[in-house]
Amino acid sequence: IDGSNVYGSTEDETHSLRQFDGGRMRASENGYMPRTEQGSFVAGDVRANENIGLTAMHTLFMREHNRVADSLSAENPTWSDQQLFTEARRQVTGLIQSTTVNEFLPMLFGKDALGDYSGPKAGLDGQISNAFSSAAYRFGHSMVSDTLNLRNEDGSLVDGKPLALSDAFFRPDT
Repeated sequence: IDGSNVYGSTEDETHSLRQFDGGRMRASENGYMPRTEQGSFVAGDVRANENIGLTAMHTLFMREHNRVADSLSAENPTWSDQQLFTEARRQVTGLIQSTTVNEFLPMLFGKDALGDYSGPKAGLDGQISNAFSSAAYRFGHSMVSDTLNLRNEDGSLVDGKPLALSDAFFRPDT
């Protein structure tokens, strides 16, 4: 839960997502993630284009990063772009971690299933087993609905019906 879905997994990916001004991430004029020449959104994770739910989450975290960076810049006018970016990234990554541990996982496993965190354990192997990653991968996919309820501004369904996920897969233009 390191924020790589927002910031990328390599320094080059992170650099490609940065605006290098005010600690902000790149965004389009209308506040969406930037796009490639082919129309796909650019995010820290290529799956941001897989379906509109993921696209929305990536957009929200990119916007939250920029909101935090702007707030930090106003509070700390002498901070460099790098200081602003690093602190905004730290806060947004913390938000992702907190939301996952304090809200999402308790909904799956129950309120007290995780217990209290007592800090890192020396010598603990932090790698994920193949069995766990395979099960988690399948479980995550089973949570995705096969239809998307796209809404107009008045709340009505676009075209009066849900959109099949299969018709929107890796189609950010839908």
